[in-house]
Amino acid sequence: MFPDGARDAVSGYVELHCHSFFSLLDGASSPEELVARARELGMPALALTDHNDLGGAVRFSQAAREAGVGAIIGAEVVVELAARRSPFFTHLSLLAESAEGYGNLSTLITRARMDSPRGAPAVSLETLARHAGGLHALTGCPRGWVPSLAAAGDLRGAREAAGTLADVFDGRVAVECWDHGLAEERRTSAALVRVARAAGLRWVVTNDVHYARAGGRVVHDVLSCLRHARPLDAMGTRLRPSGEWHLKGAAQMARRWHHDPAGLRATLEIAERCRFRFEELRPSLPRFPLPPGVTADEYLARLVEEGASERWGESRTESQSCQLAHELSIITRLGLAGYFLIVWDIVRFARREGILCQGRGSAANSVVCYCLGITAVDPVRMGLLFERFLSDDRQEPPDIDVDFAHRERERVLQYVYERYGRDHAAMVCEHITYRGKSAVRDAARALGFSVEQANALSLLSDRFSAKATAERLRAGVEGAAAAAGDAAGKAVMAAAGAGGATLPAGGGPPDEIGTPRPEPVTPPAPDVVRLPAGGPPRDAATDAHVAAAL
Repeated sequence: MFPDGARDAVSGYVELHCHSFFSLLDGASSPEELVARARELGMPALALTDHNDLGGAVRFSQAAREAGVGAIIGAEVVVELAARRSPFFTHLSLLAESAEGYGNLSTLITRARMDSPRGAPAVSLETLARHAGGLHALTGCPRGWVPSLAAAGDLRGAREAAGTLADVFDGRVAVECWDHGLAEERRTSAALVRVARAAGLRWVVTNDVHYARAGGRVVHDVLSCLRHARPLDAMGTRLRPSGEWHLKGAAQMARRWHHDPAGLRATLEIAERCRFRFEELRPSLPRFPLPPGVTADEYLARLVEEGASERWGESRTESQSCQLAHELSIITRLGLAGYFLIVWDIVRFARREGILCQGRGSAANSVVCYCLGITAVDPVRMGLLFERFLSDDRQEPPDIDVDFAHRERERVLQYVYERYGRDHAAMVCEHITYRGKSAVRDAARALGFSVEQANALSLLSDRFSAKATAERLRAGVEGAAAAAGDAAGKAVMAAAGAGGATLPAGGGPPDEIGTPRPEPVTPPAPDVVRLPAGGPPRDAATDAHVAAAL
């Protein structure tokens, strides 16, 4: 579903296959950068399809909502197919049409990671079929099941594979085609169009985006070097041969597909089907076990009153009582009593078991949290503002952070799992992004510099910001490089400050899972400076290369 009024201004194309840097060491742009570029290009909607991951979905949705761009949530998953000799792994792009589809996509990614070796997530075709409701499938990149068969000349097998996917998704599947200016891709795409028509399926154009702008190729090349653990000089055809894998507008795509624009129109039709938006989701809390005949609001008020007597006793003031009544009325209106009771229950367990714990953050602004024993600061006496923690204007649940003694934390986790069930409890992971020093060291390693040179360059880095580090390196070489027309200097201009990519938590690269592509045509050597063994001495040219990589 497009934002209000955007459908009338549709210029003819929506990108349905797009990777952010949450496709670890493969995507080179943030979700926000992709959304901003889509808005510049006049796209009414954009899909995010990271490798086996929904880590960027919230940031993507928030940025898209602010930009007035429809946010289509998806992912590119790895599917394991049964084969005679060994399992066959293939890629498949999935888009959420509805809340049911988003739930199934989340389940598929969870199953892919839990049921597979670490670093190699995959789901079986049978698992995919059990969780296909509400999802729209694209046959994927060249490593997809249908494209790989078509590229190998097995059109009959490709039709059968497309038919199988159509059965799995009840017809909600489109054959994905691309054209990045490569002869082998054009041959494969022509074959895929024939396969789609023979199978009675829609075919759709994507650009398999890996960075927002063409200049993002520099960052993507460096990430590819890190993914394959090879320096730039040794990458060869492992690097994409051009900067074509960027976000393109309708006019540019129409020129590329002028001979048959049906695939461009299909992007709009599929985007219209994908109406699910993150704003539809509401937190679903487990039910706190209450005494018979007592509501959650009544029980919370009772506990708070008991806690107030313990905290203040006879010294309780009128302002404290008024603040308690004010907070409880807001909690009641927002229907959050159960949430506070659950947090109180977890803290009560820890205290009963002698496990040190302490609430912190904006929860310290709440006198209800103080009376429940979650926090230790009296917000009335300290003059803290409750609305910083919770108010009628904030249409979201509050965030109560509680620290537990790390040696006993596992006991608390097990209590939560046992009391509220594993369907209502989960661990949360975090993505660590590049900072100045780590960005410099990895960029230098990808460019073939020695460890000593990388360490020397890292001394110039900003402690926190990869972008600030790039600017610092860039400042020392920009004038000389521009005057000399140096390729590294041009790369600096294109990519300095493009830091912030996420670091992998371990495991193999996403695009190493799958069937081999047909032998690609060897592209011309990339426009890079060849480095001698050990790299050049530390000088301005060295700074330029590393700044470009950042």
